[in-house]
Amino acid sequence: MLKSLFGLKDAGSKADRRPEEGSIALEPSPISYLSPALLALEEWKWPTPGEIRAQLLGNNCGELWRSIPNGHKWLNYFDYYESLFSSFRGKKPKVLEIGVDRGGSLVLWKRYFGIGSQIVGIDIKQDCLSFDRPSDGIHVRIGSQDDPVFLESIVDEFGPFDIVIDDGSHIVSHQIASFNALFDRGVKVGGIYMVEDLETSYWGQRTGQADLPVTFIDFARAVIDLMHKPYVDQDYGAFLIEQTSGAALEVPYITKIVDQVRFFDSIVAFYRRDRLPPVVEHLFNT
Repeated sequence: MLKSLFGLKDAGSKADRRPEEGSIALEPSPISYLSPALLALEEWKWPTPGEIRAQLLGNNCGELWRSIPNGHKWLNYFDYYESLFSSFRGKKPKVLEIGVDRGGSLVLWKRYFGIGSQIVGIDIKQDCLSFDRPSDGIHVRIGSQDDPVFLESIVDEFGPFDIVIDDGSHIVSHQIASFNALFDRGVKVGGIYMVEDLETSYWGQRTGQADLPVTFIDFARAVIDLMHKPYVDQDYGAFLIEQTSGAALEVPYITKIVDQVRFFDSIVAFYRRDRLPPVVEHLFNT
């Protein structure tokens, strides 16, 4: 029997219903424009634990994690980590991880990125100082991720970073505060700012982490809209290369420095680049 999510009823198997039956009833929204067939409820089964581990932990990052004690991760993350971070391996990156917990991730990142990498972890728990090992390139500092003065001190001491990983409180307001404090000064040009465990935004007030009327996913969607700000109230001709020389657009600062926003299951990654304004060139024969 299909478990009901978000109050939706079991719609039965695909074989015994038409596509429009058993679809999600929605108020008008972007989701409501999906076809009934794509919204029809389906059973989604887990395979065996052995099959799951074979499929999700067969990459470099997953194999390393399995050898490190005190680990706690969603297993689908390891494919995402490979997609996001593999190009930094062996290049001595500076990595900031928000949230130290039991120290397993600090060891993972040090082994994954290799000799010369510098791994910095921050946490509010004093006990996490036991994982501070400067001689191994692992540094721990104590402070809150929603304290901009503390975060500025971390950037001053160690940054800017090639990679920032927010695995901290998972409180929406804290995630947004950290992004606002770190994305510009704290991330190198060419770097990545990643926020994980975004499933907590959907758990409501029960966990205390959804403390704003928006989720971090909503926040990231807004950043995507700002990436596309140049096109608002402009027509195609404004971006022709012949017309752009010496011209300028007025845009929010973040529009100029976010090159990509990538969404994964419970993860969002922002790519820090110094962008050129959009431009188009016609090469049609005349």
